[in-house]
Amino acid sequence: MEASLEEIETFLSTPKTLVIVGASTNVSKAGNYVPEFLKNRGFTIIPVNPFAESILGINTLKDLSELKESVDGIIIYRRPESVDEVITNAVDMKIPWIWLPTGVTSLNGPKIAKDLMYVENKCPLALIKSWINQGKWTN
Repeated sequence: MEASLEEIETFLSTPKTLVIVGASTNVSKAGNYVPEFLKNRGFTIIPVNPFAESILGINTLKDLSELKESVDGIIIYRRPESVDEVITNAVDMKIPWIWLPTGVTSLNGPKIAKDLMYVENKCPLALIKSWINQGKWTN
């Protein structure tokens, strides 16, 4: 189900464990600086990238299927043609929150993730910064 802004704010208000599929070693990409921002806010980040040994000082998983621990959510930084497969895998793994950040979309995502919390085309970093700027959250 599509998460409301209120549900998203509640989810992001306390640190969680998030798996980041498509995490990047490139500091200018959102797949790097958004997870870094979340890590600095106390979130536990599990990066997934088949081409990197570590990201943000954290050993990477080569594939989502290597995930052995329970996580609170997944953020997917992948090209549109790969997204539905990742969403399907996340649903099969019972990851409760599926998040497609700004610029990442899926026509089938809401249907695939119908029984889970689903966010599309919203950046967690931008949302948190806006809540800080509005005085709703502290820095």
